Amino acid sequence: MILATGRWSAELLTQLGLDLAMTDANRPDKVACSFLAQTDPLPIQINTNIISPELNVRPDGGGRLLLQALDLDEYADPARPVSTEGSIGQEFLRRLRRMFIQTEGARIAKIEVGQRSRPADGLPALGYVSESQRVYLMASHSGMTLAPLLGELVAEEVMTGRRPEMLADFAPQRLLTPFTGKSEGHAPAYLPAAQ
Repeated sequence: MILATGRWSAELLTQLGLDLAMTDANRPDKVACSFLAQTDPLPIQINTNIISPELNVRPDGGGRLLLQALDLDEYADPARPVSTEGSIGQEFLRRLRRMFIQTEGARIAKIEVGQRSRPADGLPALGYVSESQRVYLMASHSGMTLAPLLGELVAEEVMTGRRPEMLADFAPQRLLTPFTGKSEGHAPAYLPAAQ
């Protein structure tokens, strides 16, 4: 079985008696949480991601843009939604207007708090979680970017039984400890016990 469940990986591994060290995306933490603001449709056409010191922008379909400002993440809290009309929403609009012309009438449609899947040391955790080699873990903050490469490497390992050299430093054992029932890194699991 391949466990590729993002930020829920730690919770699921408790069913195998293991605790996986991951950042806690359920609490305010600029490493684990990020504001994502979606605009209403705009007369701007971009077909690539734009990364800048002030604002990250990507197309979101239907003329909408998805905005991220990493320096605002210190205020991101999954338990406290922010208003599109509040200071965070207005700051996104100020930055958007500085970056693009034809955005005077831009509006923020919604702001969500993205919750990242991130192993505690910031590096991917890829490999079998036990000697029996029945559960293979794939946990990475960069999963979206690395998915094509990771898919090939993991398929190679699972199919051949040989670990690709590129995965040598990313075994999950560095982040695993026996689960004691007192987890600090994630909520308790409510799943049936593993067979």
